[in-house]
Amino acid sequence: MTIPLDTGAPEQAHTPGDFPRNAAKAPYVSDPSGAVVKSGARKGQPKRVLYGRPSGLGKNVGDGFALSQWSQRMVLCGIVTDAALAAEARALLDMDQESREFKELANALADRAKDAAKASLAAERGTHTHALTEDHDNEVDWVARAEAGVDLGIPHEAQQALVEAWRRMLADNGLEVLATEAKVVNDRLRVAGTLDRIVRLTRPLTFGDITVPAGTVLVLDIKTGKMRTTP
Repeated sequence: MTIPLDTGAPEQAHTPGDFPRNAAKAPYVSDPSGAVVKSGARKGQPKRVLYGRPSGLGKNVGDGFALSQWSQRMVLCGIVTDAALAAEARALLDMDQESREFKELANALADRAKDAAKASLAAERGTHTHALTEDHDNEVDWVARAEAGVDLGIPHEAQQALVEAWRRMLADNGLEVLATEAKVVNDRLRVAGTLDRIVRLTRPLTFGDITVPAGTVLVLDIKTGKMRTTP
C-alpha cells in the first residue's frame, strides 16, 4: 500500500538529486498513475507516494533483530552517559505514550542518544568513503572533503589509500563507470533507491568457472565493512 505524500505524511529535507524521504529514510516518488495535487502549495504538481527501500526486500530476520538489539543498546549507552538526555528521558514518563508529541520527542531523543554513544560513526565513515569514490569517478578533487574525513577519525593518509585502492580496483578489473549514484524506481515492486555505480566491462571478467563477457553492463555496489583508519 502506498501512502500519498500530500496528505501530511512527514517528509525530511533532502539532498538535491536524492529522493525526498520520510523519517525512516523510505523514498517518496511521483505517483505512477500520473495523479496531480488538487490543492495547496503543490497544486498541479505530481502527487508523491511512499515506496519501500530495496534493502528491505532481502532483509534477513535474524540480522534485523541483531541490528535492532544493537541500536537499543546504543540508545541506553547514550542516555546514561549524558545527564541532559537522561533528564529528558525521565520527562517522557509524564506524557501520553500514544500521543504524536510523545512519539516525535521520543524518536528525536533516541537519535540524539545514539549520536552521543557514537552509534552513527560507522555509518558516517561509510558515507564519507562512498563520497571519496564518487569524487574520483566524477573527476572531482577529493582532497576538498578530506577535512571532513579527518573529523570522523580517518587520517588523510588513509583517505588517500582508499581512493587509490578504488582506482586500482576499477583498473585491475576493467570496469568503466557509466553512472554514479543512479536513481532507480520499480513501480511493480513499489521500491526505489540508488545504485552506487553502473559499470561496463572493458574486458572479460572471470569468477572461478564463470566468465562475464566484455561489454556487459553491471551494477556495482560499494561495501565498506569495518574500516581501518590507518593505511
